[in-house]
Amino acid sequence: MKKNKRDDFTETIKLKLAKRVAFICSNPSCQKLTIGPSTNNTINNIGVASHICAASPGGPRYNKNMTEKERKDLNNGIWLCQSCAKLIDSDETKYTVKLLHSWKDEMESTIIYNFGERINLKKKNKLEYIFDTLRDTNNWEQIQEDNIDGYYFKENPSYMIEIIDDDNHNTEFYSYLMTNKSTSYYTLLLKYNTTCIYSTQVVCLDSSRLKTVVPLSSFVHYDGHTYKYKYFIKNSKEIILRDFLFNYKKGYDKSEEIYAMNRLNEVVIEYETEEEKDYFENKYLKNINSQDIKDLSKEYTYVGGNPKEIKINQNHIGLGLYIKNKYNLYKNNVI
Repeated sequence: MKKNKRDDFTETIKLKLAKRVAFICSNPSCQKLTIGPSTNNTINNIGVASHICAASPGGPRYNKNMTEKERKDLNNGIWLCQSCAKLIDSDETKYTVKLLHSWKDEMESTIIYNFGERINLKKKNKLEYIFDTLRDTNNWEQIQEDNIDGYYFKENPSYMIEIIDDDNHNTEFYSYLMTNKSTSYYTLLLKYNTTCIYSTQVVCLDSSRLKTVVPLSSFVHYDGHTYKYKYFIKNSKEIILRDFLFNYKKGYDKSEEIYAMNRLNEVVIEYETEEEKDYFENKYLKNINSQDIKDLSKEYTYVGGNPKEIKINQNHIGLGLYIKNKYNLYKNNVI
């Protein structure tokens, strides 16, 4: 007997797992349809019959007390898309046996409830469709033209991203968190057949080591003044484009880019939803202690060209650090 023998599912079991959930990913936060037609008259399948308890020792959630038959049984399987299959194996403490069984039961119950009913299939517009493709940088290719900075969608080059210099080199408070405060701004245009269907602002930080989407601004009040801080909303268009620009493969060492992004993220909040943002601001940002802001920002002494600018940037940096710390405590159930 092989030492590391895997107790894999049979093809029959795999197909049963898929059919019992209508080929839909069982992760309630995903529910992606995993099967469909390809362009060459075959079938695309991005689904995986995943083991709840691992098929071999050392795997996620492995249970040594299970028999070979139990590991290969339908009850030990869950149908997921490839991304979610990888996700559940990345953190077995979070994605427990109990949780995965609850996902499976919930999806199968949903399919039973909807059995024989008409399904409302959502038809994506061009913008929704193209933002989905941006989640995988391999779908895109950099434009190899001297006068154009951008990318095109490999499956349909009618979609392209063009990045245009705004000729704006003003610093923001987060510019001073970088090794070099040199900052420049660009407009990112997402086009279809030369028509712009979406645009946003991009900032190049740390002497162009980091090119990223400009974070959104929100405002809080303390000591009789109004100050801004920076944030994103998860799964928003800004986040998808930020990750695309950061994750796109470069032909050079990314260590400086990673460092710059980490520095920026010290003062940028990434909320789960707009509702969470509103709740957090109303509950935790109503009574800000200005001394805490000063203590957090006191080491940032070279953050402007004159005393007034330095004071404003110090307040914004201190506020960003303060809010990020508060948010981390909130997410960890400390406050």
